[in-house]
Amino acid sequence: MKLMLVGSWGRTALDEIDRYLELRPRDAFGQRMRGFLHYRLGSYADAIEALEAAADTDPNHGYAYGLMARCYALLAREASGAERVRLTSRSRAMQQRATEAFGPESPRVSWLN
Repeated sequence: MKLMLVGSWGRTALDEIDRYLELRPRDAFGQRMRGFLHYRLGSYADAIEALEAAADTDPNHGYAYGLMARCYALLAREASGAERVRLTSRSRAMQQRATEAFGPESPRVSWLN
């Protein structure tokens, strides 16, 4: 399932962001948007991949870390055993990175708890 854009072109939002990233592959905002779209579509592993690219481009990208934390937490809900522990640990690590990026008193990190 893909998220459709409103308009006569009938392209998907993911197709559009992929076209944008072809022109600007190291754009942290574009990678974060790609991650957000995958997140909204429930493709959490794909979201993490795009969000990691955003964080690699901009290591202080708090939104990327925050959304990765959420994706890892959602994947952990469906996992069991050692995989659940690993995913939960990754979620907490990303929460910490987001908190460091935004600052512990920032309202931007309150949704992570």
